[in-house]
This record gives sequence, structure tokens and C-alpha cells, in this order.
Amino acid sequence: MEPILQSRSGRQNLKKLFEAWYEKRQMKNIYSPLFEGLLVLYLGFEWIQIFKDKLIGNGYLTDK
Repeated sequence: MEPILQSRSGRQNLKKLFEAWYEKRQMKNIYSPLFEGLLVLYLGFEWIQIFKDKLIGNGYLTDK
């Protein structure tokens, strides 16, 4: 059997592809928790706004 990547340029191309994939993977590991945190924060504010509107709409939070 012969090796799949016989030429030096073929191995270098494969190495570059692997390095690009690894760098992208590292960036995903950094930004994924940040994105999730921002999404949770946004959804929390949306939930509070909806809940507050529902309570005010029903008269629970108004002065009587």
C-alpha cells in the first residue's frame, strides 16, 4: 500500500487544513459560553418584561 499523501505539498495542505480547523474550534470554545450567557440574559429580560406586562395588565402591581 502506498501512503495517501505522497507529496510534501499534500501533507502541508493537510496540516494547514487541520490548523485552520483547530483554530476555529478554539474560537468556538471561547465564544460559545459568551454567546450562551448573552442569550440567557436577553431571554431573562424578555421573560421579566412579559411577566410584568401580564401582572400590570391584570392589575396586580397597580396601586388601588
